[in-house]
Amino acid sequence: MYWINLAGNGVIVPSIRRGDDDDSMCGNAVMYDIGKILTVGGAPDYNLANGHNRAYIIDINQATPSAGNMVYPRYMLSSSVLPSGEVVVVGGQEYVEIFTDYNAVMKAEVWSPVTGTWTLIEIEISIPRTYHSVAILMKDG
Repeated sequence: MYWINLAGNGVIVPSIRRGDDDDSMCGNAVMYDIGKILTVGGAPDYNLANGHNRAYIIDINQATPSAGNMVYPRYMLSSSVLPSGEVVVVGGQEYVEIFTDYNAVMKAEVWSPVTGTWTLIEIEISIPRTYHSVAILMKDG
């Protein structure tokens, strides 16, 4: 959210910074089971801010427990539910600098709803997946 003043040359000033929590900007969310949503990553501001590695579970009928921290902080990341029920997260940036691939996270992570833990996939992707990227699980892999 911004304050916009059109007087003179005009000025745009951020009105607040978002919290360092599950409501941070440009994180990601995926429903991995009936009524259960995993939220991951984000940052307290839209630009020039550190991404975070926190993850939370939103259970529509329960409290919101932590899902454990990812290995990497991520902003503008993507997530997909795997056939096993696990969730894979890919891409994002550790430090937000919009419209760039600066500080791109090149390794994926997998979260297990059974253990509540994250596993780092050591193979790096070849192309940064940052601003407005998407991850889709396809039937043929």
